[in-house]
Amino acid sequence: MSIQILSDLHLESPKAYDIFEVVPKAPILALLGDIGYVGTHKDDYLTFLNQQLSQFRAFGPWEPRGLPLRLATNPRHPSRLRRGEP
Repeated sequence: MSIQILSDLHLESPKAYDIFEVVPKAPILALLGDIGYVGTHKDDYLTFLNQQLSQFRAFGPWEPRGLPLRLATNPRHPSRLRRGEP
């Protein structure tokens, strides 16, 4: 199994959710931390994650910093989705 690992992207500073391109080099993407800030950039962050869903068989995890506990622990939250799941 091949896994592509990305960490410390800091897409929030400067704001780059829409311009950072992840070129797939493996079927699975692991986003290990400090990817962006969902607290104030929720829509941009989720758009970035959804874009990765279209390129990888699976991706995750990511740290839910800035989310209320009820969202961060929700199994249907986009951070826990895999392509093909509802």
